[in-house]
Amino acid sequence: MRGNIISILVLSVVILLIAISGFSPIFEIGGLNPLIPVDLADHLRGYDITCSGYFGTVWYQYVGLIMIASTVLFYAIQYHIIDKPTFNQKHHLWIMIAFCMGFNFFIAFIFPYNSLQSGDYCKDLNFSVFNCAGFAFTNSVLCFVFYSLLTSLTIPRKLSRNCSHTTLLTP
Repeated sequence: MRGNIISILVLSVVILLIAISGFSPIFEIGGLNPLIPVDLADHLRGYDITCSGYFGTVWYQYVGLIMIASTVLFYAIQYHIIDKPTFNQKHHLWIMIAFCMGFNFFIAFIFPYNSLQSGDYCKDLNFSVFNCAGFAFTNSVLCFVFYSLLTSLTIPRKLSRNCSHTTLLTP
């Protein structure tokens, strides 16, 4: 019960942070993430191609919403759609998490990489393919954290017939 309360509190703080300032402080981890340099962060916040302000596409929001939606979808597939006795072991959960993290890595990598290759960004900003991969890695780690928070909540997990006791650490 105590772990459930902690998970609910963490999810509440994250949702409040997203509602107040969007996904950028979560991806940048309060400015402490060395994998996302300032120039890439400016591009992902929507710094437009004419270098005149933040009027472009806010990639943080799109990638963050896709991350949440895909993580919930992979969770629903594991716990509520497949929900078979042969698919309720711990290693099956880790396989689903790996697929979810791979999908989110691809999504987070492709948006800034496409802008970089097409030249659709402010030329004053200096970022590379390595920085795009760092952003994608950060997104996949956040996907893992969100998936682990989802599986630690007992309320939606109890709706599953066969996977209700499957969490990251217990089979």
